[in-house]
Amino acid sequence: MAELLQAEKAILALIQDVATVRAALAELDPFDDMEDDSAREAAITEALTDVLDFHRRASMRWDFIGGSNSTGADLAGQYRGLAAPGDYAGSRQGRTGPA
Repeated sequence: MAELLQAEKAILALIQDVATVRAALAELDPFDDMEDDSAREAAITEALTDVLDFHRRASMRWDFIGGSNSTGADLAGQYRGLAAPGDYAGSRQGRTGPA
């Protein structure tokens, strides 16, 4: 259960990191020159494709494990294979800076 809580905290931290990076990118070239806000957001989303993919995968894994209320025999091995020491459910793979 502690691993599930750590995974949830890591996913929430990643969400905050993505919001911070979005705001920072909006002020940098080439995004700061875009007049249309929706075009700027679409371009930033495109730049963050890998990060957002890691977030989706980690969220789905966390949701599945939490929904089944167990890690399951096979899922525990997959979790350990995905996460390096200090990485919770692999969600830190999407982080752009130090923990």
